Amino acid sequence: AVGVRIVPAIADTVLPGSAAEKAGIKAGDRIVSIDGQTLESFDDLVRIVMPNAGNELDFVIARGSEQFSLKVTPMLE
Repeated sequence: AVGVRIVPAIADTVLPGSAAEKAGIKAGDRIVSIDGQTLESFDDLVRIVMPNAGNELDFVIARGSEQFSLKVTPMLE
């Protein structure tokens, strides 16, 4: 749509001690899906993760030409 900016679900910065760092997510990683739900944008990531704080989720990550799964337990910060 015209005027709508979609921000991709890419880890820009990974904070030390964060759930992302503990799970092995690195800056530049693209989150492809969470628990089987494909992500189109960063908003999708927030929509899935926020109500699941404290629950282990299955993330599919794209790093370079590789795709792999990581178990991530989001925390409320």
